[in-house]
Amino acid sequence: MPHTLTIAQLTDQLANKKLSSREATQACLDRIDGVDHRLNAFINLDPEQALAQADNADTAIAQGRTHAEQPLLGVPIAIKDVIAVQDQPLIVPVKFSATLIPPMNPLWLENSARRVPWCLGG
Repeated sequence: MPHTLTIAQLTDQLANKKLSSREATQACLDRIDGVDHRLNAFINLDPEQALAQADNADTAIAQGRTHAEQPLLGVPIAIKDVIAVQDQPLIVPVKFSATLIPPMNPLWLENSARRVPWCLGG
């Protein structure tokens, strides 16, 4: 069950090709699907983008990228919906009463994405 692995265990399995990022991401998506109806932790989820990011990570690993270069390469993460992410709904305080779709990522995420392909919307 990939969703129960620690980050260290997961990156080891990714590096040794015992598990793909796509498999880990799908396991996380399946887990979210199985429990989120009780938790309501996710307002927005983008499985298509998550799996595309996972495929990009798998390609990078196959081409020789290492976790020494990109420590979280292929690790699925969730990004909270109050953080602006390109082409994803941004949930703003009720005072504004609107959902925004940012045209770009914040600089910190852009810089992180170059080093750590993120996989899940929040």
